[in-house]
Amino acid sequence: MIVKLQKAETLPDDSARAPRRSSTAEPTMIAEHANIPPQCPADDSGRRLRSRLILANFLAWVAIIVVIRLVFF
Repeated sequence: MIVKLQKAETLPDDSARAPRRSSTAEPTMIAEHANIPPQCPADDSGRRLRSRLILANFLAWVAIIVVIRLVFF
């Protein structure tokens, strides 16, 4: 494939330029280009599960500390 480049004699004015894309449209356009569906807003179920796991981890450490103190001290 051979491409010939030509030098433009005049610069296009502002009305001939392509409209600029807003930053909010970019993720959608990228998703369309890559054939990937846009991400949905995160639901609260993941956050609720994370909070429960953190609370369970904290309670497990407290129980471990209490058992160690009862057994060794």
